[in-house]
Parts: sequence; C-alpha cells; structure tokens
Amino acid sequence: RKCFYRWVPERMARELQRFLNMDMTTESDAWAKYAFQAEGVVQYPPSEQALRTLLSRCGIDLSSYGDHNHQTVSDLWHELLNQESYLMMNSGTPHRIVESLFVKVRWKQHRRGQSKSHQNAG
Repeated sequence: RKCFYRWVPERMARELQRFLNMDMTTESDAWAKYAFQAEGVVQYPPSEQALRTLLSRCGIDLSSYGDHNHQTVSDLWHELLNQESYLMMNSGTPHRIVESLFVKVRWKQHRRGQSKSHQNAG
C-alpha cells in the first residue's frame, strides 16, 4: 500500500484529525469516513446523507448546490447510484468522474451507376 502525505495548515490538520477520529454512530458517518480515507474510485454512498456528510467534511459548501441551474446533492447522489458518474477520492479531495462516450456512425452508401463485376476464374 502506498502512503501519501501533503502539508496543510494546522487548522485544517486539526479538522482532518477530528474527521478521522469521529464516531461512526450511523451508516452515513461510517461510509463518509471510509470514503475520506480511500484513494481512487469509491463505492457509491448508501444514502444522500452519507454523501452530504462526506462533502461537508471535505470543506465543500453545500449551500451552493442547486443554485443557477446546477444540480443538487440529491441529483449527484442519484447520478452516483445509477452509475452515470463515479466518485474518486484523491488525498481527501472528492472528484466527480464522468466517462465520455464517443460514437462512430457508419453507413453503406449506394451510388447510382456504379456496380462491381466479379469474374469467376475457371
């Protein structure tokens, strides 16, 4: 297992330590703690509240969700639940991952006046 570290201000370090030492009284708290400590893509949250707990503990202001045609936390949770996007953690920072899909459309085009002739040998 790899160990990563980064320097953070003392205030932030105390908040992170408090987050890591928090009680896991609910399933939401337990999942948020698991996700915060994980690296890479994490399992989708068991509830919208679990996602809210993680985002708020990571210092994300949830009051701006849903403003100015942006999606709500509920929309994000349903997106993760339906696997339309993924949540990836990188050094305690959540990232939303959306896979792009490229479609190449091909069709046969028949042109008038053109034909292929095949000759049989023998």
